[in-house]
Amino acid sequence: MRKAIKYSSSDRAGVPAWLIAAVPALAGGALIAAFALNRRFLAYGVETDFLWRFVPEAERFLRGQPLLLDTHPPLYSLAIAALHRLGAGWEKGAFLLSFASAVALLAASWSLWKKSLGAWTAWGGFLALAASPVFLELSASASSDMFFAALYWSAALALWNAGESGSRRAWIASGLMIGAAFLSRANALTLAVLLALPWAEPGRDAPAKRRGLLFLLGAFLIPLIAWAAYAAYSRSPLLPSRLPDLVAQTYFTPGADRISGDGLSPVAGRYSSVASVVASQPRRVAAIYAVDLLYALAELPLLAAFPFNLLILPGLAFLVAAVRRSSRPRFWTLFFCSAALQIALLNVKAYEPRFYLFLVPVLGAGAGLCAERARRALPAFLGKDWVLLALPGLLAVLLAGAGFRGSARLAWSSLHAQDEELGEAVAALRSAVPPGAAVVARKPHVPFYLGRRSELFPAADSMERLRETLLPLSASGPLYLYYGDAEASSRPALAGLRDREATPPPWLRRVAAGGAAGGWALYEFVPSR
Repeated sequence: MRKAIKYSSSDRAGVPAWLIAAVPALAGGALIAAFALNRRFLAYGVETDFLWRFVPEAERFLRGQPLLLDTHPPLYSLAIAALHRLGAGWEKGAFLLSFASAVALLAASWSLWKKSLGAWTAWGGFLALAASPVFLELSASASSDMFFAALYWSAALALWNAGESGSRRAWIASGLMIGAAFLSRANALTLAVLLALPWAEPGRDAPAKRRGLLFLLGAFLIPLIAWAAYAAYSRSPLLPSRLPDLVAQTYFTPGADRISGDGLSPVAGRYSSVASVVASQPRRVAAIYAVDLLYALAELPLLAAFPFNLLILPGLAFLVAAVRRSSRPRFWTLFFCSAALQIALLNVKAYEPRFYLFLVPVLGAGAGLCAERARRALPAFLGKDWVLLALPGLLAVLLAGAGFRGSARLAWSSLHAQDEELGEAVAALRSAVPPGAAVVARKPHVPFYLGRRSELFPAADSMERLRETLLPLSASGPLYLYYGDAEASSRPALAGLRDREATPPPWLRRVAAGGAAGGWALYEFVPSR
């Protein structure tokens, strides 16, 4: 029989586990704070979803109105609504939630690796996260991705603790975590695999397994039942309603736009379920799915910074071997099955690095094992000369520092990409748009910072078509049109609106213009002309 190795036996006696985990969590928190505290404006991209979907959903909740629940379950919107009610505001509340989630992710992943496979995997996962451009960007973003990743790893840690102690409280905490994850993202469905842990764990009798399973499943259902009751009370949908549209966008959107809202419009409402999307053209769906999966697997190394991504393949091999020799291989079997199913489920959408953030600690843990093997092997090749032994370590530190610096620059540039345009436009337009007016824009950022109602810029390819689509919008009050960098990228046929020297059509009156980020302009729509 293979002898199990209990990697956590090296922990210092008398030091609480939470205190040990607090050290990397606080160090990571200081790093994240440097990014979060220097935000001026929300960026385009993932934070567009925050303004288009999550904030309006949270506002509906605070007003007691039915939620739309179009693409995401409700928990993130409810969380930012609670923080807003407490006085944090939308932006600061979202940043605070992402900051807390990032620290929780660092602490949970570090603790799980430390308890199960030792310090090298723990520090490998921690450093891989701290140097990941995806982690650094999302930790300071208004996004639900960090929130879900924190719940994912916190649930895994809670399940590990429950399997170790077998206590009722630990199983209940695990169930609540998994239930909360189900209410945060639709792809949390794969966490259901972990619900089998009480029965799969060896070393306990059948009654103990049944009790653990009962407590875990009962606690898992509590958040779901609570949401079902509120959904019935508020007449909100129980599940996200536009999941078929999101899947159809991946496989049937004309052109290459499989991510943005523009790509969603051509397929909206055409399918009643995800199954009907697949059944409509199964061969096409299968072919695109296979190509997307290969692309996603090829892109996964980029989630981690250099030099961590160089160690992924040998690191995963060492990790599999370490898991097989660990004290609880069945836990890791279920965990990696859940992760594999998560990749398979996420692949129904076009690849975006933020979806795969949960994998970064795994890649880092493998890199940590590579470092441990190198530490053991080097003395055999270099002898006991401490100078020679120090050189590889110094080289590793220099490479890791260079990788972190590159990731930090990349994350910083993404977080501040729109600062120049929004800074100039918002300052110039604060008094230009009267209360009660709406601003038509491709992104909701300008109307959000002006405190005005936002309308989506229509998919118009000519001035005549633009006027036709603006007329119905003007029926509810004064209407203004913003044309900047995002509009120029998605509506290039209307690029003349960006030119401050050009004469606009008579039904558009130029209110203000600026030169930041290639130029922007605000127009008042005058339908009577």
